[in-house]
Amino acid sequence: MSGQAMEKATMTLENHRQERGKTKKGTIYGLGSVQYKNSSPSVPIPVSLQRNLDVDMRMSGFETTISEVKEDIAGVKEDFSDLKAEINAFKTEVTGGMSASQATLNTILQTLQSQASTPASTAQPSQPQAQSQPQGQPQASIQSQHQPQAQAQSTAPPQHLTINNPSELDRWCQELGM
Repeated sequence: MSGQAMEKATMTLENHRQERGKTKKGTIYGLGSVQYKNSSPSVPIPVSLQRNLDVDMRMSGFETTISEVKEDIAGVKEDFSDLKAEINAFKTEVTGGMSASQATLNTILQTLQSQASTPASTAQPSQPQAQSQPQGQPQASIQSQHQPQAQAQSTAPPQHLTINNPSELDRWCQELGM
């Protein structure tokens, strides 16, 4: 081949390569895997490269930030699980204390109920009738005096529940200094 033919073939190959590199979206520069596509031909290549580098750096920054956020979320999850365990332990402790208090209150209520269920005659001191009655009064008048008291007792609260007559629980609390 002559020099002229060689030159013509080289130009044809170069033109063909440039035409093949031009697409609707811009020009492709470079060969093989080292190609760079200029998507906006009006922008110079260094500016376009800088923009792509900035985008890559931002994406890398986002990936780093996302990984840091995921680590933070994992830490927060651990903190919440620890907090949940502490709350459950506290709840168990409070429930145990409340059940002990409830048992004590039930015992006190049972004691009070047993005292309330006893007849009023056992809680009141018995007065001998023979000493309180004068010798000149008949037996019938004494019975009439005691009947209004029985009616008054039925409408009023039992004497062992009133404030004037302290219960065994009150006496017990006073003995302990409460």
